[in-house]
Amino acid sequence: FSIALLLGSCKSSDKKKEGAGNGTPSLKEETISYKVDSLDMNSFVVYDENREGKRPAILVIHEWWGLNPYVKKEADMWCKELGVNVLAADLYDGKVATTPEEAGKLMQANDRERSAAIILGAAKYAGKKADFRTLGWCFGGGWSLQASLLLKDKAKACVMYYGMPE
Repeated sequence: FSIALLLGSCKSSDKKKEGAGNGTPSLKEETISYKVDSLDMNSFVVYDENREGKRPAILVIHEWWGLNPYVKKEADMWCKELGVNVLAADLYDGKVATTPEEAGKLMQANDRERSAAIILGAAKYAGKKADFRTLGWCFGGGWSLQASLLLKDKAKACVMYYGMPE
């Protein structure tokens, strides 16, 4: 059901660029940097270079491991399958855990105010007209709900994969 809601809210009315080939997406991945107040923040973005026009965005929030290759692979998949822009927020400032012990420490050390600022900064980076669908796993599932609440009317759907609502 939640995926159906996400899919339904991500219908894209954009067009392929002229001469963009056989319709195969040309995914562009970037790490973006932005400032909120005086704080430097980073996120991972993926979009299809062959599409023009406004597209819905999915704000992806990583699980307790951090913004690792799995989350980036999922961002690519959502972009390719749905034709949407995907912005994966990095709530750990580049730190990635490789053991459950490290992941637990990163999650416990998470600064809620900074995470909220990262989410709001990412939304600001995307522009005033951007709207979002939020999606997260575990630690990120709870933050998916928090992001939707923070984004208010800019949030069109929220998917929590086994996250605590807090």
